[in-house]
Amino acid sequence: MTQRGILSDRKVLRSEVLVENIRRNPLSLLKCHREGLTRATKVAQNIPDYSAVLAGKISSRHLAIFDGDLDFVKKVDAAALENSSALLSGYANVARFTNSGIACFGSTKNNIREFEFFEKLCEHNSVKILDNNVAKYQRNKVRLSQSLPKEFISKIVDDVTEFYQSLGHINSSIFYQQYLYTRSYASYCASLLDASAVLPSMLVLANDHMPVHIAISMAMKSVGVPRLYLQHAEVSEAFPPLDFEFNLLRSQKSLDTYRAIGEIEGKVYIVPRDSTPVPVERLREGAEEQ
Repeated sequence: MTQRGILSDRKVLRSEVLVENIRRNPLSLLKCHREGLTRATKVAQNIPDYSAVLAGKISSRHLAIFDGDLDFVKKVDAAALENSSALLSGYANVARFTNSGIACFGSTKNNIREFEFFEKLCEHNSVKILDNNVAKYQRNKVRLSQSLPKEFISKIVDDVTEFYQSLGHINSSIFYQQYLYTRSYASYCASLLDASAVLPSMLVLANDHMPVHIAISMAMKSVGVPRLYLQHAEVSEAFPPLDFEFNLLRSQKSLDTYRAIGEIEGKVYIVPRDSTPVPVERLREGAEEQ
């Protein structure tokens, strides 16, 4: 057997062990959900007119509830009820994780461009990730309450309630980001609890602040799958701090901005590339992908 074959077998074995541990203790998947709530709502908290970015995406009912005259306590109760109802009664298109090796997640042109750049950067190691894009995985429509333990759903809703109580305020934009994040997180947890699930050895992302991307990132972090971040455009101090195990940034300026945001976790590498659109365009692109 070749060295590459041995390493591949070890990765698959590690994946099988991790998946088995998840099935024995499904509540372990909630390890990073609470952290992700802060990350997923960061831009909505920091940008006063973020509702303009989300124009047309927030339902009229949620606008009435969370931008209306209800007092804060009732808004928190409403947020908990909306999340609980979505998880207990709602359906999700759950991805089937069937491929080991390095995977990526993203579907916009900017994301794909960064994945192509990463493949070129690693071509001497024959690393290919575009053919293992979670965004293109086969998906099955399932009822989340049939895939997730009741206690799991209860604890997720508790996370949401405690998050808002700690935050001290709520509006429709913050709720939209949180609601999308939590439902996406639950969907990926359902994926990982599937009997046929195979974990990737690493996940590559090119978005660090949109709810769906944060959801899969936090799910992978919860189970110990390392993540690599590719900066695909200019950085805003409205973004959450970097928490990836590996970070490929475009410039010293980007690194300085991220340092100003907060403590950086993981290793950082500066790999210069051509500049791309201003931050607001990055925000709009991410919102369009949701």
